Amino acid sequence: MYSLPLSKEDKQEILRKLKNSEFSNEEFEEILPLLPELGLRGQVIKVGDDQSPESQRVMDYMKLHMSLPEHYEKIPAQEIKAKGALLLDPAFKDKRKIMETIILLAHHGSLEALEILEKYYEEVEDDDLSFMTMLAIDECKAFLESDIMERPTTRITKI
Repeated sequence: MYSLPLSKEDKQEILRKLKNSEFSNEEFEEILPLLPELGLRGQVIKVGDDQSPESQRVMDYMKLHMSLPEHYEKIPAQEIKAKGALLLDPAFKDKRKIMETIILLAHHGSLEALEILEKYYEEVEDDDLSFMTMLAIDECKAFLESDIMERPTTRITKI
């Protein structure tokens, strides 16, 4: 299908197809190793059954990315720690704000963010928030790994 090095046209085509979800499962398997070549870092979530409740939860998680603030990657560690403290506060019950904090921490990709997410995952009792936090931990690890290795890396989470 595609071969390395990717041409500019191939890169554009792959990115367009990814954005529009145009790849079949088989094609997607073939392009997974190419994602770092596209400069993409982060997480790929593979769901076994598109009709499962988990599939809907994954879609909800993906939609939540729209809530990320502009320039979220530049939020200082102190502010991330403050948001983490709020997340870990048992009195904090606003589910929408909790989910927005989880996705922000996932994308911050720092060791501080990862530690907060792991601690929250141990404490959370809500099934939806637990599932979302599990995805966020993997995504945070992908961003952290990319920063450490100084090159894009992609983690695959299978559901």
